[in-house]
Amino acid sequence: MVDRRRGAEKGDAVRLGNREPVPVGTNRRRARTAVLFTDLEWSAIVVAAATEGMRPGAWIARLAFAEAARHNSGTGLDRDLVAGLTAAVQEQRRVLANIGGNLNQLAKVANSTGEVENPVAARRVLELVRRVVGSSDELLVRIRSELT
Repeated sequence: MVDRRRGAEKGDAVRLGNREPVPVGTNRRRARTAVLFTDLEWSAIVVAAATEGMRPGAWIARLAFAEAARHNSGTGLDRDLVAGLTAAVQEQRRVLANIGGNLNQLAKVANSTGEVENPVAARRVLELVRRVVGSSDELLVRIRSELT
C-alpha cells in the first residue's frame, strides 16, 4: 500500500527534514504547552543544547522529564550536597585567582626585563597550574557523578 507521502510504503520511516527517521506508529512528542523565556535564559539554553549536539526544545524536554522523574521519585537534589560542591568550586576559584596573581607578578618582571628573573619560581607556578587543572578535572568528574 502506498502512503500519501510521495511514494512511501506503509510502515516506512517518516523523513522530517532535518530530523532522524521516525518509524510509523511510535510514540512521538506532541506540543503540550508554551514556555516563555527571557533573552538571557534562551541564550543560555541554546548554548547548553548546542554543547550536547541537541536542539533547544529537545534539550529542554530531556532535562524537564529527568527533573520531573527525580522529583516524583523523591530523589531531588540534596541541598547539603549542592552546598558542598559549591564550596569546592569556590575554593578552586580562590586558588586559581591566587595563581593568576603569581603569574601576573612573574609576567610583569619578564616583560620589563625581557627575561624570567626567577626561573625556579616560574617552574613552581607552572607546576601549581598543572596540579590545579588536574584537581579541577577531578572536581568536574565528582560534580557530574554526584548530580546525575
